[in-house]
Amino acid sequence: MTEAAAAFDPWDPRFAAYPYPAYEESRERGRAHYFAPTDQWLIPHHDDVRALLTDRRLGRSYTHRFSHEEFGRPAPPPEYEPFLTLDGNGLLDLEPPAPPRVRRLFSQAFTPRTVDRLDPVVRRLAAGLLDGLLARGGGDLGDEVAEPLPVAVIAELLGVPPAERDPLRPWSADICAMYELNPSPETARRAVRASVEFSTYLRELIAARRPATT
Repeated sequence: MTEAAAAFDPWDPRFAAYPYPAYEESRERGRAHYFAPTDQWLIPHHDDVRALLTDRRLGRSYTHRFSHEEFGRPAPPPEYEPFLTLDGNGLLDLEPPAPPRVRRLFSQAFTPRTVDRLDPVVRRLAAGLLDGLLARGGGDLGDEVAEPLPVAVIAELLGVPPAERDPLRPWSADICAMYELNPSPETARRAVRASVEFSTYLRELIAARRPATT
């Protein structure tokens, strides 16, 4: 078993490999702890986290109610705008009244009948990835099957042609890197570039698939 980190320390490789003893220690110390290195509060108990996440007085963001300065945080640099726009308009980050309207649009694409029709598609994609892995004599199951499979399924749902799917995973990796703790300026630059390229591609895809009006 990997040696555990002595306390909550997201920069310690031991914590990343086996964080559970640190979580248990945090739970034993109480219900809320201030973590000075990131100027954040840590909430270690499941019931407390659940209560916070379901409390409608709170949200995924605060900019619909406060400025960054009012919330006691520095405003992000203006050059981050492409990433912030893309990130802030994701389904998980939208605040009322937008979510019900957007969810109604999404629900039309995720009916039980639609999901059932995807079954043979998912099986075909998974079989193709596994065939490639076997043809190469083996490899990393996570990198070569588990990671690309959901991307391929989402691409099918969005109608992304197979020949245009290669950039999707690099775009996603660069954008999601911004969710790491204290991302570097270089990480931010890559995320902004990926956000611009991904948004541009989606607009072009939507324009190409939109029925022509007379």
